[in-house]
Amino acid sequence: MVSPEIIRLLKSTLWGTPGLTQYQHIETEKTIFDIGSPQFFSLERNNRLLCTLCLAGRKVNIENTLFESHYVRYLAAHSSLNGKRKRKLVTGLNGSRGLVKRFMEEVFKFGPSAEVLNQNLAKTVYYAYVETENEQSIRLCNHFGFKKVSSMETVSFSRFSPKKHESVRHAEKTEYNLLQKAILEQNAGHNFVNLEHVFYNNDYFVYKLNGEIVAGVQANPMCWAFRNLPGFSGKILLKALPRVPYLKRLINPNRFSFSAFEGIFCKPGFEWVLNSLFESVLAVQGNYTALIWLDVQSPLIKCIRKNCKLGLMDKINSNGGGDILVRGENLTEAEWKSMIEKPMYVSSFDFN
Repeated sequence: MVSPEIIRLLKSTLWGTPGLTQYQHIETEKTIFDIGSPQFFSLERNNRLLCTLCLAGRKVNIENTLFESHYVRYLAAHSSLNGKRKRKLVTGLNGSRGLVKRFMEEVFKFGPSAEVLNQNLAKTVYYAYVETENEQSIRLCNHFGFKKVSSMETVSFSRFSPKKHESVRHAEKTEYNLLQKAILEQNAGHNFVNLEHVFYNNDYFVYKLNGEIVAGVQANPMCWAFRNLPGFSGKILLKALPRVPYLKRLINPNRFSFSAFEGIFCKPGFEWVLNSLFESVLAVQGNYTALIWLDVQSPLIKCIRKNCKLGLMDKINSNGGGDILVRGENLTEAEWKSMIEKPMYVSSFDFN
């Protein structure tokens, strides 16, 4: 059950890397109730919520085998455990009796077991995304058996005045089955393909040419608030950007509204329509920036960069990346090898 206290804690949490880019999710209540098969674990003291962790249950694939997994959706701690007490937090996360560490030990000890997750295969998979620079979180994950299997890149697409192309429209529900097949074909060779939030809120857009759908994208509207940017220049930008009318269209630190893309597909030979498709989505959703998270091995990165004029935000963003971490129990060497050698599907819904 998601309590008001959990929502308040999640909305107040600074995500990102301490000392570098940090931000808040300011519309958590709009999506938290749509997380698939969530399990929330909480730590309380004196009737005060100190820490919460959410595991989102879902089916994912490694090669052609499907099995249940848990994505580490949230791990948030009360400000009394961090903030100005940064040194104490670092000690706590890495010390043998650290509060957050002990909390997670209880979750993994008494939470979902291999028998519950995969009764036939007796295999358990947990996975998480962590910013590459966030050494503290990576150390914590490593302590609990998470291993890096790949990296992901953030691709930004932006327009100061996006225009809608006449060939772009929302997908109709009668087209969903055909579109899902096309998305799966686009992601053939990927592991951890999870399309449960493709078509979410009917926000899948298609490009139709001569009566045929040749490309599509799921666009999830999101909203963050940036509280810290790295370096002295970052502090200046936080104060200056809201005062620059044209630039704050792309990134208003106090309310960064953007479209998060996933479930992209494009028929061979029609890659050139992606530019118009993406721009049209921004125009329809009233945003000026889109973010796309992709495994660095995904062929879509090269395709998008070759066929789209990405705009100013991609230069500002500097392709910020993260690590894809997996904790697997009873997996074969071949399954671990596959996760390392093949791209992983990344769902943008997981970033809100």
